[in-house]
Amino acid sequence: MTTARLIVGARPSVVEVAVLRVPAGAVAAVEHPYGVREYEPELRDVEAWAVVPGSPDTLGWHAVPCWYYTLAGIRNGRLKLDRQAWHAAAKLLRSEPVIYVRHEKQLYFGSWRWTAVSASTVSTIDQVEASA
Repeated sequence: MTTARLIVGARPSVVEVAVLRVPAGAVAAVEHPYGVREYEPELRDVEAWAVVPGSPDTLGWHAVPCWYYTLAGIRNGRLKLDRQAWHAAAKLLRSEPVIYVRHEKQLYFGSWRWTAVSASTVSTIDQVEASA
């Protein structure tokens, strides 16, 4: 007899990062352009937050996913330039299971970097499909 697994799913675009609240014992499933991948937290008996880019190659994230066990790590952001978007994402995560953080290339101290610009409960993929 097998037990059913709780799966939290997301579908970010290539310029988005999905942040999923993964309850204890659940698995994060993310639909990437190359297919669906499932991610399991290292600590399975506590709630965790998975931060998974839609396309790690595009955004330059090589460690997929990043796991956080408190919202403070998400709220603090990556750079001073994008801290406001990550703070908004952490606020949304208090009531929503999945958040999408959209990135754009911005000039940061003389070099172009992918920078978080906004947080939303709806992926840009879903917005485009809804308007079609």
